[in-house]
Amino acid sequence: MIADLNTMPHMFWRCNREFFDHKLPTPKWGIMHTYRNLGRFEYLRNEKGKKRRHIKILMSDYFDFDEETFMNIMVHEMIHYYLLLFGTDDKCDHGADFKAMAQEKNQKYGLNITTTFDASSIPESSFAPKRTWWRCFNARAKYSTTYRPVASSSRLVKLIHEADHHAAKKAEKAE
Repeated sequence: MIADLNTMPHMFWRCNREFFDHKLPTPKWGIMHTYRNLGRFEYLRNEKGKKRRHIKILMSDYFDFDEETFMNIMVHEMIHYYLLLFGTDDKCDHGADFKAMAQEKNQKYGLNITTTFDASSIPESSFAPKRTWWRCFNARAKYSTTYRPVASSSRLVKLIHEADHHAAKKAEKAE
């Protein structure tokens, strides 16, 4: 299950019905293109300090989650949302209120809500950028090397061509 603007609302509505008794209004949605964060809850305070403004749940489209993991991530973000609206957690962090509610949901519904998650076993989605690395020699320093990520094979070919061109120019100057 890849996070998108179709799968996220459907999972939210399902989780809101099953785990939160329809108490949470539908938030805005966002997609993150990252492997570092699986989900995130965002909000802004208005001028008067009230908390209910621009509430948004974001999920990463980097992974192809199984349904159970997708649900656990959504419920994790929904706990932040619930505590913002009805709890005492103004910071929306992983404090005592969050941990207590996560534990209660885990025990009552058999979920696996955690504050950290090892995503190394989750397959990457088709949207995940290819993590290709190449090595080039810096033209300004004789023995310096740098490593740069490459987004596509055509970009890699262009960068290799540029490196070859610089090496050829350097060889001409040496002659």
